[in-house]
Amino acid sequence: MRSRIFRLFGRLLFGFSNILPPSQGSINIGQRSLRTLAVRMIVSNCGKGINVEKGARFDSSLEIGDRSGIGENCVITNKVIIGNDVMMAREVLINPGNHNFSDTTIPMNKQGAAPKRCVIIEDDVWIGSRAILMPGVKIGHGSIIAAGAVVTHDVPPFSIIGGVPAKLIKSRKLY
Repeated sequence: MRSRIFRLFGRLLFGFSNILPPSQGSINIGQRSLRTLAVRMIVSNCGKGINVEKGARFDSSLEIGDRSGIGENCVITNKVIIGNDVMMAREVLINPGNHNFSDTTIPMNKQGAAPKRCVIIEDDVWIGSRAILMPGVKIGHGSIIAAGAVVTHDVPPFSIIGGVPAKLIKSRKLY
């Protein structure tokens, strides 16, 4: 378990790295390596060869696998598990939390938060820009999430999904 001071230093380092250009830009001054070092200091489990772009926000309970990337300005809150070889475009939102709203006699803002539900992204997944993954979803191995999709249910392996709410467009694999 990492100490709070170690994680705080990682957060400061990551904050500094956000003033540097994106990793894919024409200027390379070690920004990818600096952000990777900072992420390793912050998260609970970090694979090899990761890439976390500038402006990304994430919780220390994040787990990220080998060769996976998080795009610019992505927001990942609470417990999220990202497998190996996952590509995430910019501005993806992954939020495992929600509000209680079942009692219509009490205002929703007084019902509190629902229990957090972990989001799991399996290996070899591509998530397009501005996609939203709702609490508790599991994205199956080899799937593609279209840009702007709102994923409310589990995604079977090797699926291409898109829309609001996201629906199966086609399967990548014939059985």
